[in-house]
Amino acid sequence: MCQTLMKLMCRFLKPDTVKGKFGGELSILSCDDVQIQLSDKDIVMGDDARGVLVKLGSDKQIIVMLGIRAFFCAAIIHLQHKLPLHNRLLKDLGCLNPQKLEYKSTQSAIQNIARKLQPNVDVSCALDEWKILQMDNNVAMINKEQIIEHYWNAIFALKSVANTVKYVVLPCIVKSGLVLAQMNAESERSLSINARVVTKERSALGDTTICGLRAVKDAVRFYDPVNNQPEKIVVTKEMKRYVRASSVAYQARLEDEKIAEKERREQAKQQSDEEDRLRRDKLQMVDKKKSLANDEKDLIEEKKEATSALKEADELLSDATQKLQGAINEPSMNQQSVKVASIMLDVSKTKREEAMQWLQKINEKQKMLDIKQRKLLDKAIPSNKNTKRKSADSESGLPKKKTK
Repeated sequence: MCQTLMKLMCRFLKPDTVKGKFGGELSILSCDDVQIQLSDKDIVMGDDARGVLVKLGSDKQIIVMLGIRAFFCAAIIHLQHKLPLHNRLLKDLGCLNPQKLEYKSTQSAIQNIARKLQPNVDVSCALDEWKILQMDNNVAMINKEQIIEHYWNAIFALKSVANTVKYVVLPCIVKSGLVLAQMNAESERSLSINARVVTKERSALGDTTICGLRAVKDAVRFYDPVNNQPEKIVVTKEMKRYVRASSVAYQARLEDEKIAEKERREQAKQQSDEEDRLRRDKLQMVDKKKSLANDEKDLIEEKKEATSALKEADELLSDATQKLQGAINEPSMNQQSVKVASIMLDVSKTKREEAMQWLQKINEKQKMLDIKQRKLLDKAIPSNKNTKRKSADSESGLPKKKTK
């Protein structure tokens, strides 16, 4: 992190300005000061850019160089504000470097790491073990050029005279510091390995197979990470047994996949059949709804006609009654008028009875139509009474009533 910032500063600042500065000292360095900047010919840039710059006129060269200086200043100021240069923990993590292990300043650094990452650990015990580690001759004999994780793993594998673990407190502190990822190199490396495993010819590999291949590759790589000689892996009986069992497991997995595929197809077929049935039911329901609507419309028209016939019969009955009353009230009763009035009464009664019967039949048809509409509605929206009743009985613990 600091090295990246220092590399950028050394491109256009004088080396004496950056020399000896680290962390927070780099963040307060003002790169806008012209006195500490390099001259135009000393500013580091690519050969292609320098060749293009030479071909320009003097006025344009001045403008371009001012733009280059402004670019460097903006980039450095941005890094000074964004990089955690004042973070003491990141600075103290440098004590885990095998090359800095013998420095006296690492004692305060390991204490700070213990306080920040392992607050439950006794700091004094951690410092005591660190001092012993600095004076341990066995630690000095461990190869410092190997991977840092393997270096510390070799230290923590050391035994005391009593054949017990020599360092008890330090492992958890050091591991807490090493797990802090400072780059994405490992994840990028894993993606590259996956790209080599899943090639164009092996694009049909399943997740289980890819994970198995990666597990084998990682096991071979970590078996001998220093010398990288996988041919020295010891072939044991247990390993042979696992290899033989892998074929059986593979066949069993294929059988399980076939069964799962069959179940999936059956489920898809059932779902498709159910959707077709629901579609047919919906169409039938729409047709029934239209038919019932037409029947209801016909009944309304028929009821209007029956009501009109009943009204005409009532009017005829009223006229016949008035005419008969008038014939009876005359001094000399007109037999002809009485006879006509009687005929009108008989006709009006007959028509009225027919109209009443007609209305009764219409009402019965209306009741049957209402029943059909209710059944259609119940079919479209199933009732939840039975479900609610069952859930209520199960919650209350009451026994179900037996119906005869």
